[in-house]
Formats: sequence, structure tokens, C-alpha cells
Amino acid sequence: MPESKNTLALKKLLIALGNNPTQEDVKQALEMSLLLTIKLQEETKLKEKGEKGDSIKGDDGDTPTEKELLKLIKPLIPSKTSNKELQALIKPLIPPAVEPTPADEEKIVETVLGRIPKVEPIPEGDPLTPDLLVDTINQDTGKQIKLERIEGLEERFKKIAQTPTTQHGNHGVAGRDLFKEIDISDQLNGVKKTFDIHAVYSIISVHGSSFPYALRKSVDWTNTNTTITFTDEILATSSLATGQTVILTVIIP
Repeated sequence: MPESKNTLALKKLLIALGNNPTQEDVKQALEMSLLLTIKLQEETKLKEKGEKGDSIKGDDGDTPTEKELLKLIKPLIPSKTSNKELQALIKPLIPPAVEPTPADEEKIVETVLGRIPKVEPIPEGDPLTPDLLVDTINQDTGKQIKLERIEGLEERFKKIAQTPTTQHGNHGVAGRDLFKEIDISDQLNGVKKTFDIHAVYSIISVHGSSFPYALRKSVDWTNTNTTITFTDEILATSSLATGQTVILTVIIP
């Protein structure tokens, strides 16, 4: 069957599009084929109107069948690409992984270690417990603590030296009568913060068996001649709990 001019024109258009037509090329080809189909349908109607037995042909020859049109259009429709085919296309584009060399590993380790904050070494030996601290303080080692190492003690002794002393008969004031230790440990119960004591002229120091150990006057405690009261700086549930030790060094009248 000879090909019509319209069919030949469509073939030429498809050849001009090449093997890799764009979406716009496909669109133009489909529009052209649609126009040709409409034109061919009109020619077919004209033939049907002719007299019976007559063969009416258009100037372009025979009308292409649907099969012929599909044969022309189908190659223009891009085929669906499978996942396996996509992987085969993409895989060559991915650079291969490079195994780190020992030198690279050492550099990484140095970088990581350099960002870890340094921790000060812990002194050897176990920390002192409250009881062990008291035993250590009371231990006679033959060594003496310098007066200036104890905060406020030197100033306290200066005030004592300037304070008039009470005469006891004809013998004056004896050292054993001037200084005295008062142990209030048996009054500690973890709640109470004010304690009754024997009448004193002044309290020189207060020491406990738990932190902060050496308590500061006016900061950690206050007193009257017959009482001592611990401030909010001292926790009753820990420093003043049952089983703890609190000893006052005082000057008696």
C-alpha cells in the first residue's frame, strides 16, 4: 500500500527528532499526528459519501490505519527505567570509600583527646572521715601549726591579751581556769540549732566533726554568755546531727 503524503511527512518529523526526543518534541509529534488523524477521518467521510462502487481517494492516497499510527508514535514514548537500571547508572558516579591509614587514625585520636578536658589527679589515700579527722587533729606528732595558718585566731589572742583579767584570791588567774572546752555533742539531734552552755566570757573557736570543721564567728554561729546559735550556713541535718561532734573553746569568767 503506497504511503500518503501525510504519513511521509509524519515519518520525516519523527526522523528529525532523533533517537532521544525531548518532552517538547514528543508533544509536537503527538499534536501533528492528531491533526493528521482528524484530516484523514474527514477524507474517509468524503469517500463514504461517494456513489456505491466508486473509490474516492484523497490527493494523499490511502488513509493510515491505527496500527500504522501506533507504530510511528510508540518509539517516541520513553520507556520506564527500573530500579536496577537506575542503580547501574548511579553506582559508577559514587567515589569509592577510602580506608583510613594508621597515620590518619593517630591524628583522629589526638584531635579527640585534645578536646577532652583534663582532670586533676586525685591525691593518694582515702579522704578523711569526720572521726578520722578528729583523731588526726588530736594526734601528737611533735609538730605545731603556725598561728597565722588559723584564720582569726591571732586576732582573737590579741583581744584576749588586752582584756582585763579577773583576780582569783591572791594567786591571780591560772591558765587552767581561763580556757575551757565545752562539748555539746550530746545535745545534737539534727534539728536543734540553739544550745545552752555554761556561762562564758567569750567563745574563742568552734570545731565540728563534719564540714566546714572550723566554724566562723558571726558567719556560722553567734552567741550570748549562756547560749550558742548556729546560722543558716550550717545544716542541722548534717553538721548538727546525732553522732556528730561539736566542741567549743571558751574563756570562762
